[in-house]
Amino acid sequence: MIEIGIVEKNIGNLSRIVIDVPASCDKCEHCVLNTESSRHIIAVNKPSAKEGEKVKVFLNENILFASFLFYFIPLLALIGFIGAGIYLNINELYSGIIGIVGMVGSYFAIKLFSKYIKVKNYIIEVIE
Repeated sequence: MIEIGIVEKNIGNLSRIVIDVPASCDKCEHCVLNTESSRHIIAVNKPSAKEGEKVKVFLNENILFASFLFYFIPLLALIGFIGAGIYLNINELYSGIIGIVGMVGSYFAIKLFSKYIKVKNYIIEVIE
C-alpha cells in the first residue's frame, strides 16, 4: 500500500513521517488507526527527503505476518516453556525463569532463521 505523508524529522537514514488518515477511515471499523486525524510512522528514507517535504511511503501489507513472527511466537514460547515447567512439577519460580529463557531463545531462533524468511520485505520505505 502506498501512502502520502510529510517528513516530520530525520534521524540518520530513518524519517518520522506524518500520514493523514483519509476521511474514508472514519466509516471503517477494521483498524484502530481511525481514532486520530493523523498517524506517525518511522520509515527508511532512501531518497533522503528533507524535513517538511511531501513523500510517498510504501507500507508492505504483510506487516501482520511480521508482527506475528516477532511478537506472537515469543509469547507462545514463554507460555509453552512455563507450562512445560509446571507439567514437570518444577518450582513456579524456576518455571518462570525457564519460560523467559525460552522466550529469549525464540528471539535468537527468529534472528537465525530470518535470512530464510526475508524479513527485509517488511520494512517501511520512502519511495519518492
